[in-house]
Amino acid sequence: MGWLDKIASKITNELGPNALSQDERAELELATALIATGRLDEAQRRLAPLLSVYPRAAAVLVAAGELAHAQHDLEGAVSLFGRAADNAPTDGAAWLRLAEVLLQLGRYEPARDAARKSLDLFDAGPGDGLVRGRATVVLGKEALARGRFDDARRAFEQARVCGVPDNEIAEDLGRALLLAQERQEAAKWFLLAAQNPKASPALVLEAAALQPSPRVANGFLDAVLARVKTDDTERQQAVLPLRARLARGYAHEDKDLARGQLAFFAPAPTADLGADAAADLAQAYGALESFVEASAYSCYAESLSHLMDVEAQLTWALGTKDLSTLQELGARVAERAPALTSRISAAFGANVDHAAFTAILASAPPDTVDAWAAHTAPAPIADANAAMLLQRFMNVMKPLATSHELAWSAGRALANIGRPFSVALLGEFNAGKSSLVNCLVGADLAPVGVKPTTATVNTFRHGMGGVNVVYRSAAGRKARTLSTAQLQPFLCTISDEDAAQIDTVEIMLPEPHLVRFEWVDTPGLNAPREAHELITKRFMGSADVVIWVMSAPQAAKASELAVLHELAVAHTPVLAVLNKIDQVEPNDVPTIHAMVKDSFPFLGIVDASLKQSVAAQACRDLVLRHLDAFCLPRAEQLKQRSALAALRPLITAARKLVQDAAPLEGPLNADRARWDPVAAKIEQNSLSAGQLYIESLRRVTVAALDELGKMVHAPEHEVVLRVVLAHTEAANQAALLHLRGLPDDLVSIAAGLCERYGAQVRGRLEGGLAEQLGSHHGKRDAQRRVLEQAFPDPQRWLWQPWRDKAEAFAKAQASRLQRNGALLNAEQAVHEARFAKPLAALDTMVQAAWRAVVAQLHEAA
Repeated sequence: MGWLDKIASKITNELGPNALSQDERAELELATALIATGRLDEAQRRLAPLLSVYPRAAAVLVAAGELAHAQHDLEGAVSLFGRAADNAPTDGAAWLRLAEVLLQLGRYEPARDAARKSLDLFDAGPGDGLVRGRATVVLGKEALARGRFDDARRAFEQARVCGVPDNEIAEDLGRALLLAQERQEAAKWFLLAAQNPKASPALVLEAAALQPSPRVANGFLDAVLARVKTDDTERQQAVLPLRARLARGYAHEDKDLARGQLAFFAPAPTADLGADAAADLAQAYGALESFVEASAYSCYAESLSHLMDVEAQLTWALGTKDLSTLQELGARVAERAPALTSRISAAFGANVDHAAFTAILASAPPDTVDAWAAHTAPAPIADANAAMLLQRFMNVMKPLATSHELAWSAGRALANIGRPFSVALLGEFNAGKSSLVNCLVGADLAPVGVKPTTATVNTFRHGMGGVNVVYRSAAGRKARTLSTAQLQPFLCTISDEDAAQIDTVEIMLPEPHLVRFEWVDTPGLNAPREAHELITKRFMGSADVVIWVMSAPQAAKASELAVLHELAVAHTPVLAVLNKIDQVEPNDVPTIHAMVKDSFPFLGIVDASLKQSVAAQACRDLVLRHLDAFCLPRAEQLKQRSALAALRPLITAARKLVQDAAPLEGPLNADRARWDPVAAKIEQNSLSAGQLYIESLRRVTVAALDELGKMVHAPEHEVVLRVVLAHTEAANQAALLHLRGLPDDLVSIAAGLCERYGAQVRGRLEGGLAEQLGSHHGKRDAQRRVLEQAFPDPQRWLWQPWRDKAEAFAKAQASRLQRNGALLNAEQAVHEARFAKPLAALDTMVQAAWRAVVAQLHEAA
């Protein structure tokens, strides 16, 4: 029987047999029934006459109060229920309804007083147990609102005894239990309250959040949603927050089911979506790796003052691969996460801070890391000429600390493109190279002798005179200036060790032809000093043209052909100078020419006797004519070829440097090997060490009793402490020895707890147990009982705390390893994008440019 039915059934008794006519009583009962069915206008029409005729009748006033309450006029209802209680002070039902409405208005003290009055009235007579229960509910809600959680819980439990249905007080009782820190019991009552078909979505969500596992919560939400009719549009709209929470729960359990719930939502947030639902959807989309939607919903949730985890939002923003989304996040969280905002600005500013960039990239989803890392790659180049390729190489390698030498070499190759033709003079030891150099420059500047004299690369260039000796050092290049007269003594006396520190020797001379050609005198090949040959081969391929000086009596030797083959592979143009032609018979000269031509496709052959001044002058003129005829029409191709020839080995060396500088996985893998197995071992070691410790304590007891039994007189307190604590320390050491296979950090935690356990034993002994041991001298059983009291439960005070701390520490290490792994992946991706991939692409471009320029030279030939 409902409240209104009960009121109607009592109307006759309350008004008395003569107060209302039979028709009026029927009219009051009908009005009461109309209120119960929601026909409020009709109820008001029928009550109005009765209220005007019987303005002090409690039953009429109560019915009018119910009507006002149904019309949501709570103040009017309070007034009517109050008048009913005043006019019928012994009417417990009127006091109860007054208490309930006052509670709704938040007037807790008057509500409590009215509820107590109702209870007093019903306790005085047989009354109605259910009414007493409802009054007790009011007291419970008042206590709950005032923070007296234990009082509230007792009131609700008393209401149940009085017959109030569980589902009517389930939410209030559950909340009282929750606030009293009894979460598990509260979860059951919230679940009961939420099963009411009229339960609000907010209550259902709260009940789901209290469930012991995600699987239980998901099943509960699914069951609630299954009761919603598909054609009930209004209800479908109301339960959208439940679908959002369920999508979030299923996202980690069953992605297809999660997508099924997300189908009820638009890809972008709508205006009527609540903040909590938007946050749930953001997390659901994030777990499903739909990062655009996750970022959009998180932004919307924060616009409604629901602050979300910044790191999760960073991952979602990175997952979109959209820089504007990432920058918008930085601006939005600037106040509460200024460090992140600064990192985003630094990482994507005009001058990229690569440390900041890598730190951000460590939060990116794995399949987006490479895409973001590409932001740090050098800008592509449109033109593939040698100058652009060299400049590109220097730009790529500049940030790499170990690439200074390569960058210097590339810079020199780039500078050589705009300089006169570089003509390298090569030949075997004692073939006459230095003599040819002196002939070409018109002065005896290159040392000549039967011993290997040239140990440096000497470049003769156009200038006013003087010598620059350029040295290599860790700080860069340093130059030393000499006069022309000091050159030959310097070259003749320099040691191989000192020569190894010299990059080049530049001799400036005012010779007119040096405007067109620069002579590069290199150490001889096939000389006794291997270092000289290495220096020479380093410059062979990068010269624009090579003059090969050979001794006519020994022309085209096998050792010469091997080097000439290397020049052919490099497509280096070579002019042959047959020195000492005067030492062969004239009739043999054509044969020697034919043999030389067959051995290598020289540009031409110049006969020379460099020791004879007239022949040397003729040789000089012929060499210049050959070079002019060959080089000037092919200037662009020759410069491109030599620059590319210099760049190709630099790229090979650079790729090796880049590979050596790549972030290594070794330390991280070693760390993982150390910590990954730990989690599984902690429980096992906790149990085994605990059992070992209990056995050790038993041995401590026996040993201590044995030593105490040997004493004739009752032991002093200090002796007791020494005996027991010494054996306890031995038990601690045995336990720590058992854990030695674990990482030192976990053993240290155990050592600290063992020390604390020993202190507890000392405290108990000093607190009176030592005296008891002494007082029971000779009574072994009594002393055993005293000793057992001295040892706290090792499982509770030692091994369970160790297990908790060890598991927390291992979990922290696992999180650290995960972060470090993500950071290493980011570092590797950035390294690849900044160095390895640009070098690989550059290598491809250089090879294509090389093939093109070689083809042009062959076509021109």
